Amino acid sequence: MQSVKLFCLPHAGGSAAIYNRWKKYLHKGIDLNPIELNGRGRLHNKLPPSTFALQIDDLYQQIVYLGQDADIILFGHSFGGLIVYEVCRRLIHDACKIPLHLFVSGIRPPHYGYESDYWINQLPDDQFVKEVQKLGGMAPEIIANKELLDFFLPIIRLDYELLETYRFIPDASKLNCDLTVLYGDEETDNHKMAEWEEYTCKKYTLREFKGNHFFICDKEREVVDMINSVITG
Repeated sequence: MQSVKLFCLPHAGGSAAIYNRWKKYLHKGIDLNPIELNGRGRLHNKLPPSTFALQIDDLYQQIVYLGQDADIILFGHSFGGLIVYEVCRRLIHDACKIPLHLFVSGIRPPHYGYESDYWINQLPDDQFVKEVQKLGGMAPEIIANKELLDFFLPIIRLDYELLETYRFIPDASKLNCDLTVLYGDEETDNHKMAEWEEYTCKKYTLREFKGNHFFICDKEREVVDMINSVITG
């Protein structure tokens, strides 16, 4: 099997460290590369991009550089799924590097945008924290520690602002790579996931897992086994 690098992007407000546990399950021929977003984890001292376009530019450059000597696979969950879709789209548009496979998890197709009666990024801090808690997107240790909460809250709020203000710009081309979409069976908009099929001209697969929006944490072994099976055949 030729060298393959798997680049993973986390959910809004999350750290790429959630993917570190995958290493013990991944096929030995797949090199795990969790991509940390600025402002968190080991990059906590770096200012995060202020727009979605700048976020894509930054990650595009990282993946082009880090993946230049191998086939690449992209995986993103929720907000991270939207990011890897746009990065993949740009890689193919620029004829730079066509990913071997794109895995998108826990996010409806881009043409839906952000569907809600209000944007949570504009709520006061206490209400914002409650809304993010409902989604399961904030670690309990951060909520319990005021110093940590004060540090991470602006970063998490910015992630949600980028997500909520994202606007899909359609074009005639489709992704020229295989696409697998994952979702938890307890999520409320599962019926929309099948529409991802319209985004690729290659093989499309839809996979359901038991669990809520963060099934990738509860079912990590099953998710990684699925990735191994898809990539190694």
